[in-house]
Amino acid sequence: MARITLAYQLTASAAGSGTAQIYQVPSAKKLTITKVRVVGTPGTEGQLKIAIRRGQLNVVPSKGYIYPGEAPIRLDCEVVFDSGDVVGVYYVNDDPTNPHTCWIYLEGTLETERGGS
Repeated sequence: MARITLAYQLTASAAGSGTAQIYQVPSAKKLTITKVRVVGTPGTEGQLKIAIRRGQLNVVPSKGYIYPGEAPIRLDCEVVFDSGDVVGVYYVNDDPTNPHTCWIYLEGTLETERGGS
């Protein structure tokens, strides 16, 4: 089992929304995310909302969104991603004029699935 930290910089265009891929779990591996940390840029508060996804399902948080701001947001969780699963971030920028950026850090473990090599 290896500790892993995934870092991703998200920049959402003005009035933009969508899903960006952060990571795809390698074959015969299992990823368990145990902590999510998000930091936004000045002026991001209330304008940008995000959720970590497994495929098309929001998993952190399971309901609602994370609203990045200058102060770091830290969330403990335990979300398992199986071999081939995509870790993504769903985002909505409610600001019709300005792009907004945040940094997403996912911490956890990457291990070989049972029966894998």
